[in-house]
Amino acid sequence: MISILLAEAVLDQQGRISTVQDSGNEVTFYGKESEFLGTYNIYELAHKCKEWALKDMQVRIDQSAYYMQHRFIVTLLQVTVHNCADTTFDITCDTEQECIFKSCQWILDSKGTL
Repeated sequence: MISILLAEAVLDQQGRISTVQDSGNEVTFYGKESEFLGTYNIYELAHKCKEWALKDMQVRIDQSAYYMQHRFIVTLLQVTVHNCADTTFDITCDTEQECIFKSCQWILDSKGTL
């Protein structure tokens, strides 16, 4: 699902989230000593991730993404940071939300190298 580091970046909670609890269509976040930080619907959280990705970057998702054998194939194209060269990568996911989380995780992991 969504990593602690990505959740902290997307929800502007740097260093506060210690536990992510996934229960179907809801994700709950806890801080140190089980402090409740909030529950988000999976679709709302995916939308927040997309907004986060677009804040500092130009991102275009290839519209030719297709559904095949119960798996989404999404290509994230033109991830551009500070006028660097375009970067392309492919991911395979079971749901659209998983694709969004994986794409945003890739962006977070790659921020220093793009």
